[in-house]
Amino acid sequence: GGTAPRDQRNLGEAISTLRNDQSAFNLWVAYRKSRDRPRLINPEELVEAEEIVIDLCRFAASRVIPINFDEDLQRPPNSTTNRLVTSRTLEKYIGKIIKYFRAVSPDHPDWKDLDPNDKKAVPEFWKNLKPGFRKEVQ
Repeated sequence: GGTAPRDQRNLGEAISTLRNDQSAFNLWVAYRKSRDRPRLINPEELVEAEEIVIDLCRFAASRVIPINFDEDLQRPPNSTTNRLVTSRTLEKYIGKIIKYFRAVSPDHPDWKDLDPNDKKAVPEFWKNLKPGFRKEVQ
């Protein structure tokens, strides 16, 4: 059809976006497994959104996480690199997890007034947590 050229042009971009989302998802799944919780969060749990993000930050900061990690935070079997995920990258993944929270519970008081079109709009608590998280990971 008529969309082939556009799809080909955006292929690299889409794969890169998908990989970032997959890593954020894998981090979330590993965290939820470690807390004996199901993968999917329910809106009732998000009453404690800030506490969940603080706990997620502690979880991420206290582990050595290889790049391209799976749902168990392990490197792929065919990997030949010892590179680790940086604190900035983990921040991005946590930001994507918070976006997931926003989709699950759009009327949550911590983000209901954020502009949905502003990619940089984040809850106040995340702005306050990020500097400490960065120090913790390094």
